[in-house]
Amino acid sequence: MAVIPCAEMMPIYGRIDLQQKRGARSKLLDETSYETVKRDLRPAAITAIPNRVYDLYMSRLAEDGMFFYPFYKVKMTNGFMHNEVPAKLDDPSSFTSGCITKEIEVAKELKRLYGIYRNKDSSKKTTKDADKKIGELLGYPDCCCEFYSHLENYDPVYESALGGDHSFFNSELYCLNSDPALFQHLRYFGINIIPWFPCSYSCKESRRRSEVWFNVMKSLNLQLAEEILNLLKKPSTWDLYNGQVLITHEDFLGYVTSYFPKVRKVVHFNQGDIK
Repeated sequence: MAVIPCAEMMPIYGRIDLQQKRGARSKLLDETSYETVKRDLRPAAITAIPNRVYDLYMSRLAEDGMFFYPFYKVKMTNGFMHNEVPAKLDDPSSFTSGCITKEIEVAKELKRLYGIYRNKDSSKKTTKDADKKIGELLGYPDCCCEFYSHLENYDPVYESALGGDHSFFNSELYCLNSDPALFQHLRYFGINIIPWFPCSYSCKESRRRSEVWFNVMKSLNLQLAEEILNLLKKPSTWDLYNGQVLITHEDFLGYVTSYFPKVRKVVHFNQGDIK
């Protein structure tokens, strides 16, 4: 592992509630993901189930007409990257990673594609093709699946901003005419609406689907859903260099370990066009 996984939030004075609600926000995002499959809004969702609640989760899925198809055992880490550390089968602190769905063929195909994606011996083209197909089966827009599958040694937060209207000032990127509901730079603090990286923060198809996702979120917890969107609308900056990210938000500072480009990447959100 190139960096130590980390995702720390430091609220400003008077906003300790942001840290206190971090677990509630993450739970709402997980419940939204679950509901989008239950309500037939997409074919499947990827999840990781803690061993301690595995049986309860299986019962809930059966009652809701779905099932869980396991892929592998992992230990979860805290960071912006999707770091997954292999776990022993009898490790009580491990998670089982897999998909929830109503369709067995979708589950089998996702497991096959994840095997290709995780195989270090797979060719770049094979891995990219698998990555794109995974996104499509998870109900993400085709344009965004195509975009994400072609990123290499990347910072997707920066690349998504580069894909839409933007301007530069002192080599720093200012995101313009964007939809905050599509932002991903606050996701590991439980502050996001959609789970995918859009091809741009003004992608029409992502905007349409984000409205559906947000309606599901509001049906589960109206107040918290609106709080999340309001946080996304406030000015913030993503500053990445050498695998470390400093996030400056109106209400908090964030520090995460992330992807590893050595070139500094800075994106300003909700701050207008600077000339």
